[in-house]
Parts: sequence; structure tokens; C-alpha cells
Amino acid sequence: MPDTLYFTSGSEGRWELSDGEKQIGHIEQIGLEFTIRPAAGSILETMQSLSYPSKQEAVEAIEMHTDAICKPIAQ
Repeated sequence: MPDTLYFTSGSEGRWELSDGEKQIGHIEQIGLEFTIRPAAGSILETMQSLSYPSKQEAVEAIEMHTDAICKPIAQ
């Protein structure tokens, strides 16, 4: 499992998540809440589908689940 995961802004209200090689899912803003949408077969696939009050809390949940650091991708 990678020790760093990356996110980048996708379409409005959506942040794509990558393990450095492939997309593993995304964080999606729905109204005032943020939901993690795992890609099938990814390390996020077993996460519970929960809503979070902030993007930061969603990122922290991903970090706890994967034991990896999430940071913006360098562009």
C-alpha cells in the first residue's frame, strides 16, 4: 500500500484521488456534505459510505483507512 495518496480538483465539487499510479476514487460535495466514492477494486473499496461535514474530515477518514498521507498533486 502506498504511503502517500494524491488528490486533484476535478469537476466542480469533486476531488479525484490517486495512489500515484491509478485513480482510486473521489471525494464529492453534495450540498453541504462530502462523500467518498471509492473506485471498484481500489484500497478505498472497503470504506463505509459516510458523509462528512468538510472535505478535510473526508481526507482524514481516508488517511485513517489507508494509513497514508493525502496531499494535493503537484501540478
